[in-house]
Amino acid sequence: MSEIQPRTRERDGNRVDTRRHTLALITFLGAAVAAGPCSYFGDDERKEEEGAIESAMATFEQAQAAAQVGGPLAATQGSTPGSANAVSDVAAFSGTVYPLVRSYCSGCHAGFGPGSPSFAHTDVNVAYRAVVDNQKVSLSSPLNSRLVQRLVTDGHYCWGDCADNGDEMRREIVEWGMLVNSTSGSTPPGRTTENSIASTSLLFQDGTNGGGTTRVQDATIALYEFNAGSGVTAYDTSNVSPAMDLALSGVDWSAGGGIEIQTGKATATPQTSRKLFDQIAASNGGSQQFSIEAWVTPANINQDGPARIVTYSNDTSRRNFTMGQNGYNYVFRNRSRAGGIGNNGTPALETDDDDERLQDSQQHVVMTFDQSAGRRIFVNGDSTGDVDNNGPGLLTNWDPEYTFLLGNEKTDDRLWQGTLQLVAIHRRALSPAEVTRNYDAGVNPRVILRFGLDAWLDAGNLVEFEASEFDNFSYMFCSPTFVSPNPNGFRVMGLRLAVNGQIPVAGQPFTHVDTTIDSPRQLLSDLCAIVPKERGPALDQFSIVFEILGANQNLYVEDQPVAVVNNEVQVGVPNVGVRDFAQINDSMAALTGVDRGTSNVRTAYDDLRQQLPSTSDVMSFVSSQQVAIAKLGLEYCDTLVDSSNLRQNFFGTAFEFTQPVVVAFADQTDRDQIINPLIDQMYGINVSTQPSRAEAAPVLNDLLDDLTLGCNAQNCDAVRTRTIVKATCAAVLSSAAVHLQ
Repeated sequence: MSEIQPRTRERDGNRVDTRRHTLALITFLGAAVAAGPCSYFGDDERKEEEGAIESAMATFEQAQAAAQVGGPLAATQGSTPGSANAVSDVAAFSGTVYPLVRSYCSGCHAGFGPGSPSFAHTDVNVAYRAVVDNQKVSLSSPLNSRLVQRLVTDGHYCWGDCADNGDEMRREIVEWGMLVNSTSGSTPPGRTTENSIASTSLLFQDGTNGGGTTRVQDATIALYEFNAGSGVTAYDTSNVSPAMDLALSGVDWSAGGGIEIQTGKATATPQTSRKLFDQIAASNGGSQQFSIEAWVTPANINQDGPARIVTYSNDTSRRNFTMGQNGYNYVFRNRSRAGGIGNNGTPALETDDDDERLQDSQQHVVMTFDQSAGRRIFVNGDSTGDVDNNGPGLLTNWDPEYTFLLGNEKTDDRLWQGTLQLVAIHRRALSPAEVTRNYDAGVNPRVILRFGLDAWLDAGNLVEFEASEFDNFSYMFCSPTFVSPNPNGFRVMGLRLAVNGQIPVAGQPFTHVDTTIDSPRQLLSDLCAIVPKERGPALDQFSIVFEILGANQNLYVEDQPVAVVNNEVQVGVPNVGVRDFAQINDSMAALTGVDRGTSNVRTAYDDLRQQLPSTSDVMSFVSSQQVAIAKLGLEYCDTLVDSSNLRQNFFGTAFEFTQPVVVAFADQTDRDQIINPLIDQMYGINVSTQPSRAEAAPVLNDLLDDLTLGCNAQNCDAVRTRTIVKATCAAVLSSAAVHLQ
């Protein structure tokens, strides 16, 4: 169990260590520890593991190639689906991947847990369709299967070593592919373009550059587009001197563009970082306003601290600004001369807990500060509506010696994991319309793909898409537009995207298109579709199929869904949980009467959030969270006892806080003036699920024995009296009886 740093008060050489007494009533929570998601391993270990997987894949691909030309392994391959000797896909899935996901993923993905899709469902047919319809497996490239990459790349709830688990999953997918003899280079067999009303097939390289809205960049002073794709430097392409280039460590380049931060950070030098101060905060020419803009894909929603996405700071307690993550929340810290704002940029502006704005998917995030509204946060083009209660203030108290970083602090103890595809700093606050414009502009390079329809209509008819790589696993197709030299009102209905001749079930938002073409250039939908990446942009082929195209018709009959049994009753719901960090803070404020916005309490809460529970599941409770609860409790009790009004409201007027220990705790009646209010107001009276006064009072009485031991009129003054009350208060406030629910 982690050790709490002693919180002491000192006077004339007398010290009181409140640590062990605060733990006395909460120790049993430390046993409720469960294994969480696999942590990331070091770069060398990661490369070694991935190299082993790639080597195994190369061996498989060689064997598969030999089989396709009648080599020695041909006899072991399963027959093509549909032939007399074919092994059914469901049977192949049932004997390979299914037992693995049932064993390790059913807690979330069995149909009654929080995870989706239900690829670990108790009904193998439901599980199979979930895998196939959501493109979780690629038989042609098992290593790139999402089920593999979630383990190897994302470290998502591994059951042992993440690389080993990923390789185990890959081997089962390889076996699945062998059983069904899948040589089509696709996901498991589903709907194909055969006998469909299909367009011409195109590769990415068949497209032309273009598409998208022009970004607002007139005030950009630092810009990272991460286009290098390799090397150890991310270049500042803003053309504003000095170039604030970033040194990369523990960072990988993402195939879809950008950088993926796993264990390290991207760091400028203090010298080049100085341009942010000069452009924004300097009293002689600084704009006194700015914007932080980033396209981010968080690795998970469990990162706290806040974890540093973008920061201009010196360490964990001194900064000019930070864009951070606390669980589902975005956090904006900014030092200014606004009332109540400290050197750490706190109190922070934070998105509301209930909104869960931050998701582990690609998002466009902009944080602005100006002398009118103070701080504002925008996610995916829209304002979050969170109000900066501290308001505006000049930025002239920024420190010019601080360092600009991505993904961590200089001190390497606020790691953020995820992918950044663009980061920009602007020397003014972008307007809401400008934020929306930059969101609409997107982040990845776009190409225009024009799918010909000459086989079905007159020459020159085509459908045009804006396409881009979305991430390492998928492509994004947007704004389908029908181009026709003779728009005479013919009907177009039910568009679907196909990849390598396969039509994915999921990610098909254009199926609802049903319109007549009556203009030479007609937008069919303003939506975007996400389709799976299989072989990569150099090899993947795309086409469009239609249900109705002019006089041609081939209606798409959806597969009948398999009846899903409600298994919710099969899972026991725990009747014990732990309050999350916001609830703990609210509870402590309500019980003590201390305003949670009080400076020292708010600062402690902001600093401790990374350690406080982010979920109510008691099985996820760890020792660091126990430590954080104790520390936060000490801050609340410190404020409670030091305020004469607050302590009078809580304890009454009988206890003598201004007397030395031997007077204040002279007899049991005096002690009860502290013990009874703490138990009654924090545990409640006659609550069946809580300790009674008769059960808890002896424990607190023993604690007071320890804390007053050796005191006399000379060595334990009134300050020591209040310190003892604070320690006793914190022991109760930080206990399981308060924070279990």
